[in-house]
Amino acid sequence: MITEWMAWQPKHFYTSTWEECLQDIHESVEYVYRKNLTLQVEPRDLTVSFAEIDAIIRQCPQKNQKALAYALLIHSKRWAGENGVFYMIYVQMKEATGMDEVTVWRQLKNLEALGVIEIVARNQSRKGTHLKRPNYYRMTLKVEDVGGDKLFSLEEGRDLSECLKYFYDEKQLKQLIPRRQYDALVA
Repeated sequence: MITEWMAWQPKHFYTSTWEECLQDIHESVEYVYRKNLTLQVEPRDLTVSFAEIDAIIRQCPQKNQKALAYALLIHSKRWAGENGVFYMIYVQMKEATGMDEVTVWRQLKNLEALGVIEIVARNQSRKGTHLKRPNYYRMTLKVEDVGGDKLFSLEEGRDLSECLKYFYDEKQLKQLIPRRQYDALVA
């Protein structure tokens, strides 16, 4: 059925050869059966706690680090496995933060050095190709329990600015982050 569906797709949607498509379909189906995976998605905790956002604000000194850490946190809440490991490709990070790919790459290294994320795996080759697998990450924010049980719901389109405004008032934000960061992230 997947092969039939692929045959119906307009050719201008992909650049792979038909043989490559068939190989990918075969490998995907085999992987799903080998791992006994299902298509049912289990419910996820799609909320951000005050402690999590406060940790990002305090542990990430730069605006781009705050934005990328927030994007990674949201993505991890949606897609991380039981061990907390998830992958997010650079294009997704670019779209979520508005940064270019070089800046994303540089800031990932900075976030790792700050202890906000762990890069679990990187630069893994895909078997039989010159392509690389996505990097795998784990959030390692130093979250302190600050006694607040207030949660921010991650409905579609909720960005860092909305999250900051939810947890902090204007005066608190202006004390926590430099003016230029405030102007870029909140205003």
